[in-house]
Amino acid sequence: MKLKPIRRSLGVLLLIDGLRLLFAPETYVRKLQSGTPLLDDVLEYVSETPQITVSVAAAEITLGAWLTLA
Repeated sequence: MKLKPIRRSLGVLLLIDGLRLLFAPETYVRKLQSGTPLLDDVLEYVSETPQITVSVAAAEITLGAWLTLA
């Protein structure tokens, strides 16, 4: 079926996204800011709170690995 390559591609993208968030949260957040005040405030709070940043990055990496390897 055609879903397997799509699932693996999504998994790789999530892995890369999670690693970028884990190693450079400030740079990552600056690239995501869109000008919407509420979204920008949430993104800044996440980047300034290390526990949340690591949790979100770990979840993305785990989900990405699962999608890639499954």
